Amino acid sequence: MGRLLVVTSGKGGVGKSTVAAGLGCALARRGNAVLLLDMDEGLRCLDSMLGLSERTVFDLGDVLTGSRPVTDALLPVPGYERFSLLAAPLRAGVIQREAVEKLTSSLVGRYDSLILDCPAGIDRGFRFSVPPGSQALVVVNPEPVSVRDAAVVDGILEEMGISPRLMVLNKLEKKRMKKGCFPTVDSVMDLSGLRLAAIVPYDEMVAESAAKGEPLDKGRAARAFDRLAARLEGEEAPLPPMGKI
Repeated sequence: MGRLLVVTSGKGGVGKSTVAAGLGCALARRGNAVLLLDMDEGLRCLDSMLGLSERTVFDLGDVLTGSRPVTDALLPVPGYERFSLLAAPLRAGVIQREAVEKLTSSLVGRYDSLILDCPAGIDRGFRFSVPPGSQALVVVNPEPVSVRDAAVVDGILEEMGISPRLMVLNKLEKKRMKKGCFPTVDSVMDLSGLRLAAIVPYDEMVAESAAKGEPLDKGRAARAFDRLAARLEGEEAPLPPMGKI
């Protein structure tokens, strides 16, 4: 049985889709067969980030409504033999809970890692994008509003029976944290209630790769995703000292 991962956040702009795509690349580099589902109906972005926009003909909406088989909508990620994307529907209101649960249950046995990139927030889209049996990665920025919202998401996920619920602390800037502009890592953990799984440093290569439509496979952020992938697979991958993140 494969791993079912939900990547979510309390607010938009924290880099949730970047984490989903970066983790997908990292797991694929480890030999995993990976399928990434963009659940953000009407606002899809992963096809653009991964350089697949021009190749997107069918999407997750076509699959969920039964108009096309999964195989017609799969988009192989360039440079990764075992990594594919299902792009989000272009219009809202297509994703339904029962259809998502049926699809993910049929796919989780075919892949080592099935990753769902949820829409930001806690409304209908979020709740329909978290199937039973998921593990959750909650993406948080080191700023008070993001941390507060992450705590809300953690509470909802707990009510839904989702476990484990892990935090990815994204876009960390050491200089600003040292100056007291942001909460410390320990305080982020305490306030959010989440167990820390990864710290991803701010890295200009993330924006550059997304703008070019190229998967992120090098740089400080990519190395952080590699460590996260190793940790999810049960390996010892301790966080590096703050000075080397």
